[in-house]
Amino acid sequence: GSLILRSVLRTILTNRMFSTRTSCATAAFLLALSRHVRAGAIIGDGEVILGIRDCAALNEPYVSSWLLPETDPTGMNYVGIRNKNGQPGFGVGEITGVERGCKCEGWSVQGFKSDSTYDWCGDNASQGGPFNINACKQSFDSDMRTFSSVAPCMTEKEQTAFTVIHRFLPSTVPELYKVEVEISNTSETYESVQYRRTFDWDIDPSPFQEFVTHSGAERCPAVNLAVDNGFCQHDPSIPCNDRYASGDFVDVGPYDHGSTFQVNLGTLRPKSKILFTFYYGLSPGKCDGWISPENAMLQALQDVGANVYSLGQKNTNPLVGDPFTFAFGFTCPSEPKVKYPFEKVMKGKDDLSWADPHLGTKYFGYEDKMGRDMMCREITDDLAEKYCSDTITKLKCPESCAKFCNDNPEYIYYGGVKGLKKVSCETLIKSAAHRTVLCGILDVMMNCPVACGECGMKKEVKGDDEL
Repeated sequence: GSLILRSVLRTILTNRMFSTRTSCATAAFLLALSRHVRAGAIIGDGEVILGIRDCAALNEPYVSSWLLPETDPTGMNYVGIRNKNGQPGFGVGEITGVERGCKCEGWSVQGFKSDSTYDWCGDNASQGGPFNINACKQSFDSDMRTFSSVAPCMTEKEQTAFTVIHRFLPSTVPELYKVEVEISNTSETYESVQYRRTFDWDIDPSPFQEFVTHSGAERCPAVNLAVDNGFCQHDPSIPCNDRYASGDFVDVGPYDHGSTFQVNLGTLRPKSKILFTFYYGLSPGKCDGWISPENAMLQALQDVGANVYSLGQKNTNPLVGDPFTFAFGFTCPSEPKVKYPFEKVMKGKDDLSWADPHLGTKYFGYEDKMGRDMMCREITDDLAEKYCSDTITKLKCPESCAKFCNDNPEYIYYGGVKGLKKVSCETLIKSAAHRTVLCGILDVMMNCPVACGECGMKKEVKGDDEL
């Protein structure tokens, strides 16, 4: 269908046997025709390539283009989320985020009525989608940077309940693609309209063994579901449970898991619409490695205002997240209960939920003699020297590890944020302004925990001079 037409289109545009006038006229015809054939698209901008099905789930069949090589370097022959630019050791399109294993990435919209009945529709390749949709219509631009899908969602009586439009657009940062969702009501009042997105992180080069992080879900009243299960069904009548963790959690894994978020977008009345925006992307890091992939992604999420997110990382070194950190994120549709930072740690106080066995959180093999995961409140003075020698424990349990929380005297920050260069921990101790700018960077926080106030209330830092 459309894939063949686009392949012919590229041949015409690049073949010198055709005149310019013939090429352009034929290309315009085929491009227009391809937009009416049921198929998705592969688009790209910044650091990100997305493969989008006709009804807006990811994982579109592989097609070579100016974005991708002639043959799929991974052998998957599907595109979900990939790297648009090469990195040392990895070529263009060689790192996948959701393609391997099942094609589980997808979405659904559920409209609940006052009598507790509901209408719903969605798309997911692995589950046989699309569901309850009357033929999606697509459009895309000529340089393959944007894509739109219009999905008429049907009731059981085969009448249009509401229409869901997904618009995939470049965002203001190269690490993230913006997805605008517009839900328009063409029938009766829905007391609650909910949007669900599911994805199974399968991060190269260690697919099926990922570290996953959730942040912001527990502080957003609109989030009804946030679990590390990337295999959930999209029908709201089928329960979706966590695999190892739910709510907010940090670096759970390495396991074969992903995320499902369900967001309550509120009441939708007849002839009205609701808008919701989310982001997908990946980050390779910045500044020749001085800013890690994880920190670059956290900054990108903050720049677009995505305060609820999931991170997917390969099975080693989750604090760095190399070679690429993948992410899904969105802005909480309702006011958060409390303001909170984007960092993975709670500043200055023990994280009482960390390594809590009921979340299934694992901590790199450290277990007490009972075989349970160690928690901050269980780190007594006689155990502190053993456990607090680990940087992660220091950050997660700053009060319990206060005696062993020290700055690295040899550390120098060369990141160049806002012109700051060669900043030591001692400089941070003396300057509140420097701390404000730099202590949100995880690498600085890890090496200068005293200066950044990460050692609990037992060690305080003062300094009021300005830059």
